Amino acid sequence: MDSKQLLLPTSMPPSLVLADVEDDGHTLPKSGGVRRLSLGMFQVAYGPPLRRFSLKSFRESLRELRRSAPCATRLLLEIYLTARTAVTVHVLAAMLLVISPAYSLYLSATILGVVEETVLSRKMTDLDVSMLQGLVLIWLFVAVMSTLATRIMADTALILKGYLRAHFLPELVDTSLRLDLPALQSQKAIRSLPGDYGFEWEVPGFTFFDEIVTRLRNFLTVVGEVGVLALIICRRGLHEAQLLAFFSLMLPAIMLLKPSSGVGGAGWVFWATNRNFYYLAALHKIAFSHDFRPTLARDGLCAYISQEYKRISAELGYLNVETISLQSSIQVRWYWDLLHAIIADYPLALCALILPWADPLSTLVSMVLVQHASTTLKESIRMLRGDRGPDTLLEVLGWAERLYEAVALESELNRGTAEYPRPWSSTKGMNITFRNVSFRHREGAPLAVSDVDFEIPAGSLAVVVGANGSGKSSLLSLLPGLREPSAGEILIDDKPLAEYDLDSLRGAMACLSQDEEMYPVTLRQNMLMGRGRDIEADAEILRAAAHMGRATDLIERLPLKYDTILDPAAVAAQSMQGCGIGHVSDAAMRELEAHGPSFLPTPVSGGEKQRLAATRMFSRLLQRKDRVRLIVCDEATGAVDSCAERDILRNMKELGAGQTTRIFVTHRFGDLVKEADIILVMKEGRLVQRGTHTELMQEALQSGGCREYADMYHAQADRIL
Repeated sequence: MDSKQLLLPTSMPPSLVLADVEDDGHTLPKSGGVRRLSLGMFQVAYGPPLRRFSLKSFRESLRELRRSAPCATRLLLEIYLTARTAVTVHVLAAMLLVISPAYSLYLSATILGVVEETVLSRKMTDLDVSMLQGLVLIWLFVAVMSTLATRIMADTALILKGYLRAHFLPELVDTSLRLDLPALQSQKAIRSLPGDYGFEWEVPGFTFFDEIVTRLRNFLTVVGEVGVLALIICRRGLHEAQLLAFFSLMLPAIMLLKPSSGVGGAGWVFWATNRNFYYLAALHKIAFSHDFRPTLARDGLCAYISQEYKRISAELGYLNVETISLQSSIQVRWYWDLLHAIIADYPLALCALILPWADPLSTLVSMVLVQHASTTLKESIRMLRGDRGPDTLLEVLGWAERLYEAVALESELNRGTAEYPRPWSSTKGMNITFRNVSFRHREGAPLAVSDVDFEIPAGSLAVVVGANGSGKSSLLSLLPGLREPSAGEILIDDKPLAEYDLDSLRGAMACLSQDEEMYPVTLRQNMLMGRGRDIEADAEILRAAAHMGRATDLIERLPLKYDTILDPAAVAAQSMQGCGIGHVSDAAMRELEAHGPSFLPTPVSGGEKQRLAATRMFSRLLQRKDRVRLIVCDEATGAVDSCAERDILRNMKELGAGQTTRIFVTHRFGDLVKEADIILVMKEGRLVQRGTHTELMQEALQSGGCREYADMYHAQADRIL
């Protein structure tokens, strides 16, 4: 069924579906180069059509080619030097596939010519039979060699991918881990670096190499086939030569000029003009999702959702809401399909209609030649036209530049060279000074931290309090250099943070946040990451860290204990169904379960995850307790029970006492605020109070004194009561 008809009520004729795509100023109003058309209840907007052959941009293309060529040449040479044998064999196989279609076409024409002459002469000698058999054997040999070349290209592609993955990915991993958070989240890094789920299929440099080889191969194949057709034309009679010449010109013209979609090959967006469409989609999700069912059942709304769905569905009517067909294609104008069908799909019928039948044998031979040439040339032109993707050759060459840009990515934050600690640094801990510090997450966003000024002396116990969204976490994210202040200055031991080597400075910090994620490796590897192999010492560190993080019982309950992976990095392990591939058998699945790794996550609660994260931090503290000068705990125990939180915070205080500065952010004040040397009270990004618990409570009693801290403290006490 027509994709446009799928989007319409049955009463609307298909001829009214597609608005005129010509720029006549009436049916397609344009705004900023955007054009629109209607498909049933959907409005479609798209940009200017792709221009595959534009003389206007020829000079610009040449300039772009000159700019991209050095990087492309460099990458091709690097790929060759990385895997010389694989590249050489791959290219030779590709060249064989360039020659074979044209040679096959030539052989078929020669064989048909021999048959035609033999039939006309009404006699066939042994020499004719031998020559005919020899030509057929050569033709079959070419087909066999083409098949082998295709398999060789597939095999060498796998080998080449392995070489390129081993060559480029370590560099890109090093680049990614060298970047600070803003640089990693930039559009340039997102566009250039591999994605976190691209381990199996993302091979840097291979797509570039494959596209270059394939496009060159397709171009040379078409040139070779057109050349052979020209040779065949010269050998045929006048009418046959004219017909072959007509097909040789028209077939490439139709296939190359036919738009790839009804909007000229440009991408498009679409939206429903009937808002009930989106409401019905929401009701559909509510009805069939497991996530909403408990709430829906408790609220007694199941019957209401059912009735509401029926009502909205009736209001929407018989409009088909399928968007898959609209996502994948918009049909071209009817005359393009008609021309393509006559010229490319049914050349035999056209030959039978046009050719004179005065010489039936010659006519039949010409018809067979046209059909065979059409089939061969059509596939080559389809590949040349770029059904692999809409990227132009210039864009493909630009991929090389993008890869080298990715390798050369640098952090956006200023990185110093000073090692920490400094000769004058206190052994009691890190001295921290904020001088009129402001910070916004991105350009144009409101300030998350505004003009904050304070000092935390070395060895102090500091507590940062404030309502949600007051800027506490944003403030603390500046300490390890994850972000850079928008204004002001941060001093570490009286030296600007920007002048320190960040790796050295971070090595003296132990930070724990409320949204810590466990790495997708075993718990043992999580706890001991970066440590050398010392089995006895490792076991003692793990035991002590789990005890301090209140996670001993939790880890013992896990099926593999310290070898448990909470959320494994999933890798494909079975075939995809479809295209001739059926279901995986139960027996095969049992083999996978018996011998393959499990990718099922191990469910743990939020509180249990926080215990494991705390255990990981204690493990690091124990490993480098002589180096750590600052402990930061940013609401990292909010999901654990009160007793566990008390023990974890107490262990942090005791483990770092006398040699670290400790900063805690918490909503549960308890005894922590009473023990604090300094309390920082944040509100709407500003520091509104500072002092000890006693000082802040006394300030609230004074006339006109700030009550922010006192109100939070009393609210906490009232909640406990």
